[in-house]
Amino acid sequence: MKFKGNFGVLILNINGKEATGSYQENGTLKGEIINNTFKGQWENKGTEGLVEFTITDNNLEGNWKKGLDPGPMKGKWEGILILDETEKSNELISLKQVSSEINEITKSLKNNFLFQVSLGSKELFHSNLIAWLLEQKNKNGEYEALSIFIKTVAKKDVAIITEENTPEIAREENKIDLTIKWKEAGKWNLIFIENKMKSIPTSEQLNEYDKKTDKLHDTTNRNGLQRKIIKKFLLTPFKSDVNSDSKKWDNITYQEDIITFLETIKALSFVNDDVKYAIEKYISFLNNQNKLLLWFNFNNTEDFKLKNYDFYISKEMDEVRNLRLHDLILKLAHEKIGLLIKNILSNDSTDQYRIFEYYPKDEFKSGNIYITNGFSRSTGITDIKICVDAKQFIGLQLQGNSLKYITEVFGAKKLQLKNKDFAFNLLNDSLWFHNENGTLLSGKGRNKELVISNSGEVFNSYGLNFIYLNMDVSSYANNPIITLVKFIVNEIKRVIENIDKFKQNIPK
Repeated sequence: MKFKGNFGVLILNINGKEATGSYQENGTLKGEIINNTFKGQWENKGTEGLVEFTITDNNLEGNWKKGLDPGPMKGKWEGILILDETEKSNELISLKQVSSEINEITKSLKNNFLFQVSLGSKELFHSNLIAWLLEQKNKNGEYEALSIFIKTVAKKDVAIITEENTPEIAREENKIDLTIKWKEAGKWNLIFIENKMKSIPTSEQLNEYDKKTDKLHDTTNRNGLQRKIIKKFLLTPFKSDVNSDSKKWDNITYQEDIITFLETIKALSFVNDDVKYAIEKYISFLNNQNKLLLWFNFNNTEDFKLKNYDFYISKEMDEVRNLRLHDLILKLAHEKIGLLIKNILSNDSTDQYRIFEYYPKDEFKSGNIYITNGFSRSTGITDIKICVDAKQFIGLQLQGNSLKYITEVFGAKKLQLKNKDFAFNLLNDSLWFHNENGTLLSGKGRNKELVISNSGEVFNSYGLNFIYLNMDVSSYANNPIITLVKFIVNEIKRVIENIDKFKQNIPK
């Protein structure tokens, strides 16, 4: 790539994530380029320093400074891509081409009738379609597709299934997404599949699923046949690293297992002539959706950490919103962020606190941390709450480009009134509701009881049980996600380290 700008002419060479360059007569660059953002060092005529810039639509914009110590970069780098005829034909040239890839993906999905049908209920659609495919017979009257699924996905040897095996594909039975049943040697064989296209189940959810499925294990039904559970699967877009400690549930993926299964059965001779066409369209649908998820690095936690927190400003997300897939992308993104926060805290953990992915009934304990995720008002949410005492919480809620600093209670009106006093106590004691420079955060609430005197700010609130001020984190759009994650982790640690001071501010 060649750019012309206020730095002269820059020739930038990219090899994977590594990038080197030369500019002016003696200037050189070296560093990494991830998601079209370069971060590295420059050297020119015996002087060296740091430089960061982003390439967007063939424009280069960034900052530089002298010296290799971290600090503000006040110098500007601005330039434009120079295209010669050779470069114009190069498909890997810049973000413009990458954006074209996104455009190609979205165009293909928009023209795929199966994708359009899926928009009403994404997870239910996939469960229903997979079940429908497994129910299809070949021209010999055999359930060949079902047999292949059991062999290749469930990894169980099975003779080709016929009507004699009494196969049944149940949907939403006992609130399990898919249950595959067939009779063999006097026993019912059962396979359970929980379809998690948009979310990763918590350990609490898995425990609930286990209770439901365990009731069916090796019990005799009214026909005298024993039931035998063969496998329990979590079906996710990519390999999930959140439930790797579960011994009862195996992880299968759309990216590998389902697409491989579809590629295998598309050559079968089905009685229903519509099946082959549906399989082809479904393969195209899944491949394009997987490409979209790969774009956001959901398949690789290390790469995801280095992606910018730009989900709420990027042109790619505009395309995703037009597709009505933003709920899928943003929910997965915030689950990944919650997982990163959990992993860092777990590695730094002490006996002082435990980390939960859900709110356990009557198990709130001072110092415990609760990390949950959600989606509301077209934005993803990562919720982190620290139990200070009984049902009183301090929290951080990342929603879109806002980081809410929260006080919250679960309880009756008396506790809610205490929560209001608690918020003001923390504010007045400068323990909470200020940024790292000590500046008061922003509030535009309407409750006159929550006016912060002489500041022009009013606490935002949902009733009096959830009170907060906002920090704008849109500046993190130009920084890796891990930078924002580390900031949030440090704020959580600040609460834990000062938990006695927070407790002292709880009204009696």
